[in-house]
Amino acid sequence: MIDHFIEPLAKKLKKVPSETKVISSLRSDLPPIYLFIFRDTPDEGLTTFVTYGLSEAAHPKWHFGRPELILSVESTNEAWGIALASLVNKFRGEKTFANGSTYQLDIPITDQSAMNGFVIFAPSFLTNSESVFELPYKTVYLSQAYPIYPNESLMIEKLGFESFWSHKEFTDPYNPSRKDVSILEG
Repeated sequence: MIDHFIEPLAKKLKKVPSETKVISSLRSDLPPIYLFIFRDTPDEGLTTFVTYGLSEAAHPKWHFGRPELILSVESTNEAWGIALASLVNKFRGEKTFANGSTYQLDIPITDQSAMNGFVIFAPSFLTNSESVFELPYKTVYLSQAYPIYPNESLMIEKLGFESFWSHKEFTDPYNPSRKDVSILEG
């Protein structure tokens, strides 16, 4: 099944993954999480991580397709992708990973940033049709995870994703060293 996903993914990103990591499943009834790493994608200096394994779980709210996650950051540190895969591993089948939902870790993802979580929304550099994969027996769509600071999660929950995304100081969703928008809002 993984080949049915990685081949069209590589075509859509116009590149094969630089590396693939396999994270053992926390559940015996589900396969491992695959983490595909694309260096200098979509632009030079960005690393893009794509999961496969979230869509292997079922959720009662997933009617028209199942998500996988994509993350792009201005960093070569693989901890960003590992953190994302860990959240998928922990919450697949339990959480929807719907647009606007936030996920937090207890500690910062890397020592280069105080960011400790992600907000899920539509991909920033793929069109709607590019983010959908018609696989045998299921439809998979990519949702993008954007790194966030701890209090930005509260801001998003209170004011909504659009308020966060359109904030005048929020200028680079890929930069793990960007300003914390929740502090600027306060």
